[in-house]
Amino acid sequence: MSPDADLRSQLRRALSDAAEAVDPPVGALLEEATVRGRRNLRYRRAAVLATMLAVAAIPLGIVGLRGESGPTTVDAVAPSRAELIGTWQTPSLAAGNWAVTYQRAGGSDAEARAFLGPPMDGPAKEYRIVLRVTPTEWALFVSADGRELEAGWQGGYRLDGPLIEVRATGDACEATYRLTLSDQSLRVSVLTDDCGPTDLLAQRTIYETAAFQRSG
Repeated sequence: MSPDADLRSQLRRALSDAAEAVDPPVGALLEEATVRGRRNLRYRRAAVLATMLAVAAIPLGIVGLRGESGPTTVDAVAPSRAELIGTWQTPSLAAGNWAVTYQRAGGSDAEARAFLGPPMDGPAKEYRIVLRVTPTEWALFVSADGRELEAGWQGGYRLDGPLIEVRATGDACEATYRLTLSDQSLRVSVLTDDCGPTDLLAQRTIYETAAFQRSG
């Protein structure tokens, strides 16, 4: 054997002995590093997926596009005289809806049924209230089962911020309401009615069962 071949053989044995002397062996380290890299990749993918799911769960109103804020609610305010003038009406609601308000205001079931008779141009299955406001007059009407409007309470009024006092025409009775306007939706809360407790029940049923929407 030539000296060069013998030298190469010795070098190979030395390199082999050095590789086996490493603890742990180089091959095992390479395998472990590969497994660890794959595991970290899975962790990173799971973290990205969790972030995506969390973002998807946030309501669209909270996450604005291009820095824009989400939708805002419209605050209810007291209407001005100009905003109040016009025609307003409730939806046509089942008699049971009006009866529930009457009883919640303090009336009995029998009293509610009686009120939904002739006083409301009934008996009927459904009722709709129409309110017409001019610069000087407040006029209330009811439509039972879609029939022609039947006139109810009407008279002059005095507007003072959110409060309005209405005095019935030809009568000493006066009622006070609190008005709030949100967009085109008018809500009327009955505060006082000096016509007596029975009329107060009727007033609260008429005005507080549903909001009025502008119709003219």
